[in-house]
Amino acid sequence: ALSRRADAAALLARRVHHAEQAGLVDAVVELAPRAARDAAAASAHRDAAALYGMALRHAESLAPQALAEILEARAVECALIQALDDAAAAREQALELHRASGDLRAQGWNLSRLATLRITSPEALDHAQQAVELLEQLPAGRELAWACADMAAVLTVRARAADALQWGRRALALAEQVAEPETLAFALNICGSVELSLKYEEGALAKLERSLALAQQHGFDQKV
Repeated sequence: ALSRRADAAALLARRVHHAEQAGLVDAVVELAPRAARDAAAASAHRDAAALYGMALRHAESLAPQALAEILEARAVECALIQALDDAAAAREQALELHRASGDLRAQGWNLSRLATLRITSPEALDHAQQAVELLEQLPAGRELAWACADMAAVLTVRARAADALQWGRRALALAEQVAEPETLAFALNICGSVELSLKYEEGALAKLERSLALAQQHGFDQKV
């Protein structure tokens, strides 16, 4: 009945609730990700994570590619609310799906994101190295820039600032080539942060200021 109303698009969360309670699996799988995206756009990240989780309770009804996309989206939302174990678990499941399909870019991306989610764990450096190795097999793009920046972050946590600086500068060079605002903002941030950890310099501070300006300009709230 709700789906037939003129304002049905604004009632996604209610429709998901009724579909779940009524055991309408197909409707849940269709509607929950849509409701989650709406919640995320409204900065209701806890609701978005829960809605993606609701869809994942019916993972057997999802095609592998659709399942991987929902897992990755849930990982993003969980990370935003600091549910880092849940975010990492979603990334690990998505990674296995991408390994099965042979998608190197997606494997590298999820490994890189895992490295930062598990940044203090022993396996974080391995994840970061594997990500770079996979992505280096492909034309350079935003994923490789992020992977290099993530490597810098992992090395910084391990007090290897000189090594981290090399990776940070590589990330920045790649990000400048890609010229994609979020990638560039991230690379500027990590590079400026590592440089400042070694020595106070106006150039390093300028990188952070440019990163902040990009994030504000494009509405990257987490980066701000």
